[in-house]
Amino acid sequence: MSTYQSVTTWQAEDFEVEVYYGFFSTVAEAAEMARDGIKRIFVDGLCLWIVLRNGTRAPVRDGGFIVRRLREGARNEAGQRVLTIDDFDVIPMTAEAMRNEPDMRSFGSLSYGVIDANGEPVALPRQY
Repeated sequence: MSTYQSVTTWQAEDFEVEVYYGFFSTVAEAAEMARDGIKRIFVDGLCLWIVLRNGTRAPVRDGGFIVRRLREGARNEAGQRVLTIDDFDVIPMTAEAMRNEPDMRSFGSLSYGVIDANGEPVALPRQY
């Protein structure tokens, strides 16, 4: 049986945090969680946390997220075009290190999607 994970991307200044959550049996279930199930993320103590739609808080363990930092000079290089994932570099960062980064205090939701058991993006059903 295949499993799927929701993927949500959050922005904090020059950082993006991609969070992987849950193991769902259908793409639709994972897409629903990605689209509307996770309301916010925050760093507290040594952990990155998500807040679900029902108010439940769940820890995101190291390895359950990826941090990207905007490359130096990327804004100037981009000029008038919108920044893309190619303008960011993946950096090794733990939740503990995030706590010490001033730009990681507040996150805004940026995008969502679903990946399969191999970590590959899957097409979302039309309603998502």
